[in-house]
Amino acid sequence: MHQALDIFCCFADIAVGMAQLVYVSSDEADPWPVNCPTTLEDICVTYFVKNIFIFLERTDDSYRLKPGISFPQGLSDKIMYKLVETSNWLNTSSNNVFGIFNNRATTSLTELSLRYTAVKTEHLEFLCLHPIRKLDISYCPQIKSKFIDAINQAGRTLQCLNMGGSDEIERLDYLLHEDEHEDFPGDRGDGRRDLTRHSLNLPHLRSLSLREFQGFKNMDGEPTSGHKVIEHVIAPLRNLTHLDLYKCGLRLGASFVIEVGNLDLPHLVSLSLCDCLNGSEHALENLMKLKNLR
Repeated sequence: MHQALDIFCCFADIAVGMAQLVYVSSDEADPWPVNCPTTLEDICVTYFVKNIFIFLERTDDSYRLKPGISFPQGLSDKIMYKLVETSNWLNTSSNNVFGIFNNRATTSLTELSLRYTAVKTEHLEFLCLHPIRKLDISYCPQIKSKFIDAINQAGRTLQCLNMGGSDEIERLDYLLHEDEHEDFPGDRGDGRRDLTRHSLNLPHLRSLSLREFQGFKNMDGEPTSGHKVIEHVIAPLRNLTHLDLYKCGLRLGASFVIEVGNLDLPHLVSLSLCDCLNGSEHALENLMKLKNLR
């Protein structure tokens, strides 16, 4: 009796082991993979982008949607993303379709990931009128100096801004210098001319990325002073939580990195200074003042 019971238990253990082997092997090579077909909405977006000119009509400088065509908020974001990702209709300065987003009654955008496109300042002037939360204009050499006013239009909603990566961008000559007021010169009454200071006015911005911003130089090719970048670009953004200055120190020098430690940004928890320190121990010591970094 005991021998029979031992044999039964032995076979039972073997059966359990084989079941476990079968279970493991079935996980490793599932004959029935998860079926995730493309949604009807995605199919329609792809069709629209591939056949876009069926739905557009030409204007003087771009294109617009034909009468009766409009896209809700989520669909406009998908179309913009698909255009950037798969088409060439945003990559040329002379023949692009940015104009279809000029009418907020027919389109509504919340994200603008425009990296490597031919977007210009005049495009930003109407694109930033949308309630956008994220804007990426990295590696966009067609953007010239007077782009700050366009971006500031999105100040009520913009939370994430990425820019930089091209020494062709003529940005900071406009941003870092005080200009004479064009409408009322000399109207101060004290012999001095009114000056207009250009700076970022984005009170709700949480994340700023200036990765490889080769544009940190004046138009004459000389490096600009670090304190102006701090004063006009970063310091006004009091609600920043994330700041990425990857390789920016190569243009601005160790003094710029030292000044970063003096910033009054009470909510800053993430700071990237990759390839910025260049062995500056004094700069590293000053960065220790940012007590809220995680």
